[in-house]
Amino acid sequence: MTLNKDRVIINPDMVIMLRVYCYEDLNSQMVVVGTTLVGPFDSTKAKPVLRVGGHQQRIRVGLPSFEGGVSNLLPTDMDRNPVIPGLTLLYRLLPHTESAVAAPEYETRYYHSEPCEPGESEIRLFRHYLSRDTASMTVGDWCRQLQDREQMPQYVDGPHLQSWMEKMLEAKKEKDKKSPVPDLDLQKFIHYDIQVGVSVLLEQAFGLPVYLDNRFTLAVVEYLPGKSTKDTPATADGYGDREADRFVTQKLDLNSLQRSPNWMDPPTTIHPHYDNQAALLVRLYSLPLEYKLGGRLVPRDGAEFSLSLDQPSAWTVLQLFEKKSVYCGTHAVPLLKPPVDSSFTGLAQRAGVSPKLFTMANTKGIIKPHDMASLEVTIWDGTFTSEECPPIKRFDGALSAIQPLEKYAKPKVQKAGPPVSALVFENMTDEQKQAGIAGPDYDVEKQAFEASAVRKFNTLLNKSLVADGKPAIRGIPEE
Repeated sequence: MTLNKDRVIINPDMVIMLRVYCYEDLNSQMVVVGTTLVGPFDSTKAKPVLRVGGHQQRIRVGLPSFEGGVSNLLPTDMDRNPVIPGLTLLYRLLPHTESAVAAPEYETRYYHSEPCEPGESEIRLFRHYLSRDTASMTVGDWCRQLQDREQMPQYVDGPHLQSWMEKMLEAKKEKDKKSPVPDLDLQKFIHYDIQVGVSVLLEQAFGLPVYLDNRFTLAVVEYLPGKSTKDTPATADGYGDREADRFVTQKLDLNSLQRSPNWMDPPTTIHPHYDNQAALLVRLYSLPLEYKLGGRLVPRDGAEFSLSLDQPSAWTVLQLFEKKSVYCGTHAVPLLKPPVDSSFTGLAQRAGVSPKLFTMANTKGIIKPHDMASLEVTIWDGTFTSEECPPIKRFDGALSAIQPLEKYAKPKVQKAGPPVSALVFENMTDEQKQAGIAGPDYDVEKQAFEASAVRKFNTLLNKSLVADGKPAIRGIPEE
């Protein structure tokens, strides 16, 4: 592309905005992939000069802010926009010549590419692409595949195929002129690979009932295979083993409220078989306990400690997959009263989890939701670390299927009930209580409480699992 053929004086602070469009195969539509801003001149010199040479820049989500006006746009105005993992653009800035100058190969290091050095997630992403059968396909191969699917005449590589591709993309643009071209759906950025798995992060529960005060709450997580994979065995590498992929949170934030427990565990990666009807089952168990200084726990109700698998304090399910990908996002879902209803989980495994399923089950009395109680769980493709994951959406359709969202927001605002740390302070002296979390004894007792409560919980959980004919969860500390 030649700019300023007429050689008029131009503003050296000019910015070129490059947007990347593509044909999205899954939904057969034109989409905007992302944007980058190019400053063609180096204005730091006494006399601005063209940034001659090859450059590599990251493509970012969305558009820059135009609040200051287009004329005041800077090349750095998109630096805060989220990066699209693994996607960069190569371009050259050259003085105009009558004939085209051949582009050097990337391996020659001609392009300034330091800002695009791949991170851990991107290296995994490249490996994923290279491992697929489509890795060796050219743009021409993709075009002919599309022509075959759409039952169009096929062209060989060359000017005819190039012309067809350009006309097809322009036709899509014209068709979409009545409405804006949609952005690429980054929630389905990559096809699921069982070896990489699904990252699961238990965020926080909100609005548990008052009778769950003075309790220590952890979450137990497992996946439920859908109807097409319920009998599928684990792979030779052990992936797809439902029992091995169970996990339990271990790090309850003592500053969080007892009725709105927040867990600080890092993400856990599970490896279920892909299945549109696969679901994640989350059960919260709350131990009524009293803490005695020095690390001793006693049952608050006077009876022995116990944990019944089918009688959690609250439980719920959420969707795992959609359209060959992990259903990435923060899923806000309603918390349900015990017991865990096998007819509802069975429906979820046959039809998939959806707001419609929650509405139907609630209307028919199959499930009994806790009033205003919810759970937030974030899931994403295991290719990405939590820091390098594509932007995450929030899904709260399951909540609105049960109650208006304003009701579920109340526990977040009202923040009712004592914090978990009140269990640590309960039997401290008045002087220790007055010193609070900054006091010299709190850290010692806090650590003793956490260790004792977690070990007690894990021991009761595994004992109940074994009694129910299931293997214990491995790798968690017990008494």
